[in-house]
Amino acid sequence: SVPFSKATLNDCVRPDGLALNIDYVFIDAPSLHIPTSFPTPVASDFLCENLSRIKTVWVLDNEKACRIVIDAILTEVLLNESNEQLLGFCEVKNDWEGAGFGYTGDVDYMFGTSKTKSVDTMDSFLLVVEAKKEWPDSAIPQVLCEAGCLLKKRLAAGKNTPVFAALTNGLLFRFFAIDIDGVVY
Repeated sequence: SVPFSKATLNDCVRPDGLALNIDYVFIDAPSLHIPTSFPTPVASDFLCENLSRIKTVWVLDNEKACRIVIDAILTEVLLNESNEQLLGFCEVKNDWEGAGFGYTGDVDYMFGTSKTKSVDTMDSFLLVVEAKKEWPDSAIPQVLCEAGCLLKKRLAAGKNTPVFAALTNGLLFRFFAIDIDGVVY
């Protein structure tokens, strides 16, 4: 097994492990077309004020400090009126063992549903978020392995839907989707 933080792109594609197809990860693709009928998200006054206050008093020069900003943004997402069921969890154990290779470690943030407000069943989770000060290439294998493990757990539980991942340093966000065939977008 390899810890998520030590995972390489080769670890992502190992046929005896996650066997992800990462052909599309580094291709510059056109922007996602969002229909005009889709409401544009707008940051609340509370989030804007909170981020301004954070910037005023915190030196955001390392990963732990950047998590203050990430916490504020993710809280805004979870409190959005269109979200009725998603909960956020921090430092979630997400180990997975394949036929010949495994992955271990905690995911910084995970979104999902849980009636018990616990991570006892992860098959209802659909998003992992990895906070990294290093941007972005050194952390891409880590977040892909974390999301790949979540996908494998969901598939084993009969949940045949894609999973999503976000990599962020608190300023920039990079999003990924992994379909049920293990193709990363």
